Amino acid sequence: MKRWERSLKELLDAIPPPPQPRYVDGSLLDPSLPALPEDHAALIHAYGSGEFAYGEIGCIIEVFNPRDPWHKKVVGESHELLREYRKSEGNEYMRYPVYPERSGVLICGWNDSRDYWFWHVNDADSTRWPTVFYGDMQDAYEFDLPMVVFMQKLFFGEISRRDLNFAEPNFEPKGFEFRPSWRTDEPI
Repeated sequence: MKRWERSLKELLDAIPPPPQPRYVDGSLLDPSLPALPEDHAALIHAYGSGEFAYGEIGCIIEVFNPRDPWHKKVVGESHELLREYRKSEGNEYMRYPVYPERSGVLICGWNDSRDYWFWHVNDADSTRWPTVFYGDMQDAYEFDLPMVVFMQKLFFGEISRRDLNFAEPNFEPKGFEFRPSWRTDEPI
């Protein structure tokens, strides 16, 4: 069993997926994307489009789903926003170039607290892409872990939220829920 498979099983046991996940079948809607990591595909197949939420905090991460009609629009807008931010602030706050620039970051999720989740596309093999957590548009942390493993460790308190510059205590897995996407089928 691969490392990410154990983490996905732990997530599935603690955070039940919806009975009918949205946008789990069909082709990818953005042909410009590279082959994405297999842990991401398995996570999307289990949960579909939506967000992982925690109690009163709300959305911790909305994992982007490349089969969701909103994906291409959201990723394009997010990458453009990040490019502009990097251009205006310099590399101090956004040290990684944005995909498709070489060794750039490809957004794979976000939340409403201005936190972004990326893959660092630094290898042709997507199973080797580290996960980058970029908090509040100022602090980037790279973890040599598949995204699903990073999520499981953060959600279950194995990665300290304080190490990511959060004042709040670590999460408890029993406080999470998955909320299916509320978006309509067509992006505005």
